[in-house]
Order: sequence, then C-alpha cells, then structure tokens
Amino acid sequence: MEIISERECEEWLARNIGENLTLRTVDAEYPHSVCYKLPIDTGAKTAIAREFSGGEYALDLVPPVLLWITCWGVFPSCENPELFYRYRRSLGENRWLIDAPGHIIGEADLKDLECLLDMSLYFYWDASLFDAAGTFVFRCSHDDWFSIRTKSEERLQEIVERLRRYKLEVFAGLR
Repeated sequence: MEIISERECEEWLARNIGENLTLRTVDAEYPHSVCYKLPIDTGAKTAIAREFSGGEYALDLVPPVLLWITCWGVFPSCENPELFYRYRRSLGENRWLIDAPGHIIGEADLKDLECLLDMSLYFYWDASLFDAAGTFVFRCSHDDWFSIRTKSEERLQEIVERLRRYKLEVFAGLR
C-alpha cells in the first residue's frame, strides 16, 4: 500500500482513470447511480466494506484502487482517531490524514482496504473508492449514506443485484 497526498490522489485519477476526472466531475463521468442509507448495524457496515474490497465473494474490483478519505471530524463522538492513526502507523505511515488522505491499494493489500473502508463507515467519514478499471465509484458520507456510481446502466444493475441480499434502504435524498 502507498499512502499519498491530495495532489497525488488527483494525479492518480488522471493517470489511471481519465485526465478530466476529479472529485467534482465524478457525477458527470459516472452518470448511473444508486444511493443507499448507511445501515446502523456494524456487521452490515463490515459486510458492505467486504463487498467493495475484493476477495472471494466481493464485486469485481480491479486493483490498484484508490481510497481517498475526504472529510472527517464531523461527528467526533463516532470516531476513534487513535485507532485509525495506530493502524496507519502499523503500515509505516506517520503523517496526519490531512497531509496524506489517499491510499493506493494493490491486490496483495485488499484486507487493508477492507479495514480502511470499515473505519470510514464506522466513523462516518466521507471517502471515495476508485478501481483502476474505472467501472464504478463507491462513496460514503458522514450524512449517513453510501452510493455507487457507474459509467453504464448494466454495471450498476450488476452491483445493485449483488447488494440486494443486504436489504438496503434506498436513500432518496441523493441520486
């Protein structure tokens, strides 16, 4: 795993997915979407993180991936920053999240992706996950939702079908 700065996140997106892709242009580049209410249950959050982090039963994820944490500290009572920073220190990273919010994760490190997604969901942080194939973007928000955006309706329907077993509630507030 490589932990990178915001500028390096932007460069990774341009190099791996498309020159014009930024956090602001995701909606236009990935026009097909579904948004779900974030489950309250920690086990359900863990299952969602597993679904989007590769592995035997997960979505077709094409590493390397970029997990970019973009907002934290909104609900301090839901966070455990010490857990997060100790986890990153175990990976050899000592910088603050504001200085290095991006995580480039290869195939050998997909368990680390699951852990980072778990923490993002548990702590109500905003994060975006991009796979190298550019077929979908997973986003979670401190506003209690997560979304999937795709370039094609077919890919979106594949993902929706995979998620059906979790009996997720569609979040009507966003599209």
